[in-house]
Amino acid sequence: ILSRTLELAGYTQSYDNSSPYADDDEISEYAKTGIYNMRQLGIMSGIGENTCAPRANATRAMAAKMIYEMMRVVGR
Repeated sequence: ILSRTLELAGYTQSYDNSSPYADDDEISEYAKTGIYNMRQLGIMSGIGENTCAPRANATRAMAAKMIYEMMRVVGR
């Protein structure tokens, strides 16, 4: 959802997978561009040990941080 919101705000999606998450094979193909783009913009950093746990639920704190960082990126 955040990745698509960034698209609407004019940010282009770039797939930079030069240093993939350790659990990259668990990320669905359709989501990789968004996940790595948000990582590159500093919106998402993973959960530690170079993992992003794509199948886990995000906590309220994680969601709040991602929304805050997205607003920082778009300048609001």
